[in-house]
Amino acid sequence: MISRIITSVFVLFLFGSLYGQSGWLKPKGSGYAQLSAAFLSSDNYYNTDGNQLTTNEYQSYALTAYAEYGVTDRFNLLLNGPLLRRQSFSSTEATYGVGDVRVGGKYALLSGAWPVSLALEADIPLSPQNQFARNKEQLTPGIIDQINLPASDGEFNFWGTLAASRSLSDRSFVSAFGAFNVRTKGLSHQVKAGVEAGYRFFDKLYVMGQLSALRSLGEPKEGLSFVRGEGVAYTAAGITLFYEIDEHFNLLVSGTTYNDLVFSRKNIYSGAALNLGVAYQW
Repeated sequence: MISRIITSVFVLFLFGSLYGQSGWLKPKGSGYAQLSAAFLSSDNYYNTDGNQLTTNEYQSYALTAYAEYGVTDRFNLLLNGPLLRRQSFSSTEATYGVGDVRVGGKYALLSGAWPVSLALEADIPLSPQNQFARNKEQLTPGIIDQINLPASDGEFNFWGTLAASRSLSDRSFVSAFGAFNVRTKGLSHQVKAGVEAGYRFFDKLYVMGQLSALRSLGEPKEGLSFVRGEGVAYTAAGITLFYEIDEHFNLLVSGTTYNDLVFSRKNIYSGAALNLGVAYQW
């Protein structure tokens, strides 16, 4: 039961960039599909030097789809990405786009009491790398200032993720993962790691806590929009409630906040992110 649930749950840190990693896989012929909506609003910006600034309120909405399918007991196909993303500041119009779609596979290196998996995935950009939101008010006579708010970073990313899990009982589990992101077009590569633990209450309600940390490597390229993820660093803490309606349908709600526990925040809007989802598994 625990392994079936943990392979079905993911938490959207920064709207779809990563889901919950574990050593477990879906069995052959079984699958999981989820549609979720995420929201973040914040005026608390940390620049690439880690200095905190107060700006106009930034808002991001994302409608995201995720799917996982067991081709064999040891190999799963993965699909994850925003179907629609909306971004704006309180002072600007909004931009809309599809974002990056992540596709790949996950292979079971070890099974049994300590399952270990390796996932290889590619982020495919489906929206322009430049998408400008105009200011609502004209700041200079004859000139309308604008800011770049693309739904995509405009380049391919290649993720490798190693994850391990353990059932502590028929009601509890723990997982840990490490990941490396190879970025193209001269953008900085990234490393990420995290842990997750969960417990089942009342047979149908799972409560899970997550802690993850990400940072870019090397010196960031200058002059890029913050949504490109260049020079980004953060520590994210989250909690997820996962409720089984019946054998196939599930509901989830999760919240994430950011702090400086592992990596200090850089090039990120820091606030409380909320995610609501509905899922079907077979």
